[in-house]
Amino acid sequence: MLKILVLAIGEINLGLRIEQVHRVMVHPAVFGQKGERLGVTEVDAQAVTVVDVQRQIAPHLVAVQPSYLVLGRGRGGELYGLPLALAPILVEVPLTQVRALPDSYRRNERLGIASHVAIVQHEEQNLTLFLVDLDRLVDPISTSSTRG
Repeated sequence: MLKILVLAIGEINLGLRIEQVHRVMVHPAVFGQKGERLGVTEVDAQAVTVVDVQRQIAPHLVAVQPSYLVLGRGRGGELYGLPLALAPILVEVPLTQVRALPDSYRRNERLGIASHVAIVQHEEQNLTLFLVDLDRLVDPISTSSTRG
């Protein structure tokens, strides 16, 4: 079983393996150009890149003031912050339910940050989870799709 933190963004559910999650915290001040996808904040005297994933995967949604920031650590050790309006939830996913996304799908501009997909039962409904490859957050198109 994999423990996955579910990040709901509109109708799309992103997932982070619990091993990747550094912390979930109250959303701090983020500095950068208003309306841009990337910003920066400081956490524990370290600069953290904040990625507005809603702007990328659901640009049609009205921007909502985030309440939470999920900090995830990429393979290289860099921390990334993902702002959320709703608190994330933790689910357990059987390994047999996780499938690698095809390279052609991973080149998709909208969900190119996902490496795998899983469908799980949660509170009497099926959730489709797109598992995030944190190393593809900043530049999902040009990063090698053979990772993850």
